[in-house]
Amino acid sequence: MVGPFTGAQGESLSGLDFSATAHTDAGTYPSDVWTFTDTTGNYNDASGTAYNTITKAALTVTADAQTKVYGAADPSLTYTYSSLATNDSAAVFSGSLVRASGEVVGSYAITQDSLSAGNNYTLTYVGANLTVTTAPLTVTSVDASKLFGGTDPVFTYTYSALTNSDTDSVFTGSLARTAGESVGTTTINLGTLSAGSNYAVTFVPGVFTINVNPASTVESIATSTNPDMTVSGTITNASQTSGHGVGLTVVVDIPADITVTGTSTWDGTFTLPTVTTNAFIVGTTGTVITSIQAIEIGAGDTPLSLDKAVKLTFAGKAGTLVGWSQAGSFHSITNTCDSATAPTLGADADCKIDVGNDLVIWTKHFSTFISYKEVSDHIGSTGGGGGGGGGIVSGAGSVGYQNTPNVSTSGSTGGGAVLGAKTYNFTKNLSLGMSGNDVTELQKLLTAQGFYKGPITGYFGKLTLVAVKAFQKAHNIAQVGSVGPLTRTALNAN
Repeated sequence: MVGPFTGAQGESLSGLDFSATAHTDAGTYPSDVWTFTDTTGNYNDASGTAYNTITKAALTVTADAQTKVYGAADPSLTYTYSSLATNDSAAVFSGSLVRASGEVVGSYAITQDSLSAGNNYTLTYVGANLTVTTAPLTVTSVDASKLFGGTDPVFTYTYSALTNSDTDSVFTGSLARTAGESVGTTTINLGTLSAGSNYAVTFVPGVFTINVNPASTVESIATSTNPDMTVSGTITNASQTSGHGVGLTVVVDIPADITVTGTSTWDGTFTLPTVTTNAFIVGTTGTVITSIQAIEIGAGDTPLSLDKAVKLTFAGKAGTLVGWSQAGSFHSITNTCDSATAPTLGADADCKIDVGNDLVIWTKHFSTFISYKEVSDHIGSTGGGGGGGGGIVSGAGSVGYQNTPNVSTSGSTGGGAVLGAKTYNFTKNLSLGMSGNDVTELQKLLTAQGFYKGPITGYFGKLTLVAVKAFQKAHNIAQVGSVGPLTRTALNAN
């Protein structure tokens, strides 16, 4: 205290003992009351009327932004703060922050909730968000396949672990594949498959394979007889089909609502594209025919006319010669299409055009189409065929040539030699659905004897079954359509 002080009677005070109460917490307090004692032992109290106030300190608390992956545990909700008063520490804080409820992907507000710095601070709170991000998920397509002409299977997949107690019910939609119906492979894509907004999907594509379907080599359409006694039928739906052999793939595109017309004996049955050796080719004088690859579509030697053009694509055969044969007659295709996609063609006409690496034929008739090459014959023709006058007529399962000295003809080296079926010993039972060399030889023999009219495919289909029944009928064997011991004996005797 600062003196001097004066007592009640105005005397001077000395040697007095003073004391006062000190306050540090915020609040309002009376003026200090001072107590003193004089030397005579008389006590006098002095009490002021003013009040002293200690105000609260300002404090800013800022929540820290947080993130977590969907399904993971929440991180700790932390914060930073401005300076505390002298001698205070973080111990002044009590309570905690809290965030809005929810576990799916999104942002959730972090609020002050019960967090406090005590009575000595005025707290200003600055909020933030907890962000839930997508969980990673790997989906892997399972490879799939089907036979050509068949229905696509349901595409399946595997996936890495789900989280947050999720089940596969989170998945919606389905996988899809690259469009196309040609024999070969395409890619299985993610399609519309989704695991919902809580997952970030990494997709591993699969391979979808369309395999050759031996059972689909023959088709049939309903026909009716026209006034001129020809027979016609309509293929309603557009389709794409393929024929495959060693080193040969031919894709046939048939437009919708195409009318097919044949002779009065045609029953509406025709083969889809089938690789065949049952073809006849005539080369020019002084050349050798090589790289021969043929595909049959239609009804064999029965000519079929089309009212719309059909597209045949010989994959990788650009630059080769092309023609067609039927009933032992060969025709070169030399007319170049005036369009690769919609050429102008008259009745029963055809044309060719190279598209990239492929050879494309547009045709308004069905028969056997042949891709081939001619090379110069430096050896000369063999024997009595001479010049261009003699041809080699195709027999069962054979290809006919003219002026082809480098090709074995299994007989006379002169023109006009006939290639027939080889002698073959049948040792196995054969029936519908089987394939292999035994079936090939069976078809060759039945063709040579006039029972089989279809292509040599090596597949025991309906046409082969009909031919076997005809053979069995001619040999007084029960017409069961399959080759058993009795039928094998008759076949081996021929």
